[in-house]
Amino acid sequence: MRKLLFMVPAWLAGLVVCGQPAHSAKKYSPEALRIDLLYIQYQLLNVQANPFALHNKASWEQLFSKLEKECKDSLTAEEFVKRMSAVIALLGDEHAHLDVAAATKVSGSATSGNARQSAAEQLRYAVYGKTGYLYAGSFDSWSQQETARYGAVLDSIFYQIHLDKLNKLVIDVSENSGGNSALGEMIIEHFYTKPYLDYSCNWRRSDEYARLLDSWGFKPEERYMQLSPGKILHLPSDTIRPAPGAYTFNGKVYVMVGDGTFSSAIIFATLVKDNHLATLIGTTPASGHPTHFGELYNTTTPVLKLQLRFGVKEWIRPAGTGGENVLKPDIEMPVKGMNIASLMDRVSRL
Repeated sequence: MRKLLFMVPAWLAGLVVCGQPAHSAKKYSPEALRIDLLYIQYQLLNVQANPFALHNKASWEQLFSKLEKECKDSLTAEEFVKRMSAVIALLGDEHAHLDVAAATKVSGSATSGNARQSAAEQLRYAVYGKTGYLYAGSFDSWSQQETARYGAVLDSIFYQIHLDKLNKLVIDVSENSGGNSALGEMIIEHFYTKPYLDYSCNWRRSDEYARLLDSWGFKPEERYMQLSPGKILHLPSDTIRPAPGAYTFNGKVYVMVGDGTFSSAIIFATLVKDNHLATLIGTTPASGHPTHFGELYNTTTPVLKLQLRFGVKEWIRPAGTGGENVLKPDIEMPVKGMNIASLMDRVSRL
């Protein structure tokens, strides 16, 4: 099962207003605010993957009824977004956000404020004694050409690893904020050759998301379209069978996670953790969770023209939903701000 997820930096339990929109002093009437409020209510309760994961329907309806009654004063778009941010955070959807800027860009790069670098450009390799260090700074790849380029760079790096005759390899995704999760599977193919278990998924049926897919030129799956709106299509976990390249690394592999590990980088690290593909080291990611909402849907509110984004699929980790939904390293060690040579020295002594 292929998963494509955008990265959104985290704030307020996963909610973020991205970019720096130009602030406007224009105030909107209570009636205009109510129209957008009701639109947001409908979208959250009828399109988002599982708005009732943390709060039941009655609680949501009571909350929105209260907010509607409180729409007595005119507000700027920024003031309205600030009020609604706490509401959207209640979804527990770390990709969800409401944005003032109509043209805000959401990037898979950890440096979204700078010129975009492809995932292939953020692959770096170095050697410390008999330990190799592979930095995978992003999975940001949104075309077949970029994905093919990523694979080619990986092949060349693992050929060099073969020549270097290393004993250990550290794959660093501690600053990887996501992108195309297929790239993580490509990395796995270079060090693990046996079948392993993928994520499962709950996909909520909605006409709104079907229309969005159609506008992008994609035809929704027939089994999805056969469901009534609001129903859940469960996609069970597949078994992934790696297609190893010519130079598969056979030594000890460590995958390093940290505060910046998010979205599809969390998926990569969770696949490693739950399937025991390698040893997870570092610190628990600050915002991302192994089981989370993804497959992003976006829409524009009718009056204030706010950008609303959230997930329509619930990705469930291979180990299932029992237990705490956090990604805990097998070996805890600080990574943020640490000298790489010092980290590699520590790994060499594990």
